[in-house]
Amino acid sequence: MSDSTEDWKALERRSEDRLEHRGYCTLSYQQQQWKAFVLHLSESGALTALADPPPLKRGDLLHINLELDGAKAAFDASVAHMKDHFIGLHFESGEDNEYEKLITFLQLKKRALEGHA
Repeated sequence: MSDSTEDWKALERRSEDRLEHRGYCTLSYQQQQWKAFVLHLSESGALTALADPPPLKRGDLLHINLELDGAKAAFDASVAHMKDHFIGLHFESGEDNEYEKLITFLQLKKRALEGHA
């Protein structure tokens, strides 16, 4: 994949709001695990950053455990894009209650950012 700005922006298509969120997560792939930072979060995915890029490629399926200000949510995810130490993930599946936790968290965070909390 080219590192051009146009390629990067083309991969950033989503239908729901993406919220800036500074948090943590754990990524699991095969027998490996990495702690990562969450930079952005939406109902369908997350942008994460790792100190060292893991041996992943676009399309790889992995598991993400999100830390949501005291709550946790877990999803199967696929690598949507990678650039340097940034990894964009698309949530593939999760239990209904995991999505409910994520959606509730995002709604509360959005209200707080809008000054309605």
